[in-house]
Amino acid sequence: MDSGLAAAWQVHAAIHVRLLDALGEDALEATLAKGKSVRTLFAHTHNVRRQWLEPSAPALAAKLPKLDTKAPVATATLRAALVASGAAVTELFVSAAATEKIKNIALPPAVFLAYLVSHESHHRGQIGYTLKNSGHPLSKEDAYGLWEWRSR
Repeated sequence: MDSGLAAAWQVHAAIHVRLLDALGEDALEATLAKGKSVRTLFAHTHNVRRQWLEPSAPALAAKLPKLDTKAPVATATLRAALVASGAAVTELFVSAAATEKIKNIALPPAVFLAYLVSHESHHRGQIGYTLKNSGHPLSKEDAYGLWEWRSR
């Protein structure tokens, strides 16, 4: 398997952290009617990563806290969790390089990567939409900065 899967995942995970870093506390609390807050969407992203790691890499999952999506998570805790879960998923893809399989995941590693990126990008879109429509739009610099992959 191409080791580029782990590198592709790292770029994707770094974009999430960069987006979080661009937001102030008010923006993290932004929500739309009946929607989840931006903070909760980031916590959900981490928790889903952890959920996938539980059957495929239990030792990696055990190192990751499950974040409470019913109560506000401190920004520093949220950031640390996203960085840690991003690194754990990177390890998963690195270990899959030898066998071209991921334990207890029926999808081939490249397809699983596409699934994870699609799921998280959906939520990143929700975050952007929520920010824009709640009076907390990203600056042009931050919005375009999410696409500056070479600087990762």
